[in-house]
Amino acid sequence: MIFKLLKHILMLLALLLAQIAWLPNMPSFASNINIILVVLIFISVVYEFYMGVVYGLFLGVMLDLYSALPFGAMILSLMITLYLVYKIFQKVLTNKSFYTLLGLTAIGTIVYSLILYAYLFVVYFSTTKDMALIRQVTTTSLQGFWWQLVFNLVSVMVLVFLFHV
Repeated sequence: MIFKLLKHILMLLALLLAQIAWLPNMPSFASNINIILVVLIFISVVYEFYMGVVYGLFLGVMLDLYSALPFGAMILSLMITLYLVYKIFQKVLTNKSFYTLLGLTAIGTIVYSLILYAYLFVVYFSTTKDMALIRQVTTTSLQGFWWQLVFNLVSVMVLVFLFHV
């Protein structure tokens, strides 16, 4: 029991360390990988949804502590994304195949990015009326979004390959 708990805690800390310390120091296009989102979707689909939610709550709080966004943005976006991915998995895509996981990762990345972008848009628009700043944030977010989508799909492919080996 205690070894299982330690294994989960060490896995969560390793994910957090990779997302906060290692990935931002990668080259500019590779720093857009959201390994936490990929692992949460993988756990929610392959293993159990509730384990993904518990991991998401813990990792969301830790990401919020290290984020420049107001507290709660990461938790909110992760929980809404996990809920929508789970409902789509239950109602539409009922098997646990490779292509289902790819589609759910793509949908999860899109939903996560849209929620964070809408949150940033509301925060920036409520504090400033500078349209140049809002356009710059939009352009930067869209450029980073495509790289994040591609690298999230590649990382879920690697994760599935490692899971089956």
